[in-house]
Amino acid sequence: TLATYGKMEFQAEMAYKAMKGLGTNDTRLVRVLLQCRKNVAGLKQCYQTRYGKPLRDAVHSETSGSYRNALMMMLDFQPPNRT
Repeated sequence: TLATYGKMEFQAEMAYKAMKGLGTNDTRLVRVLLQCRKNVAGLKQCYQTRYGKPLRDAVHSETSGSYRNALMMMLDFQPPNRT
């Protein structure tokens, strides 16, 4: 729906802004990933479309160590299908 797409666009922009420039706004980046945990695929797709780079690659290049590993796990998370 349009409302969902608008939310994903906003979240993709927030993720981009969290990593833009010098340093990373870790609080903002984690907040985006947590808020989108049920639709990480939608966030990744929207980010790719809007910024021409996979979100996973952007996060990987902006982070390091255990923190990076934790964010990669969040990006790879797929919630179980509940039927």
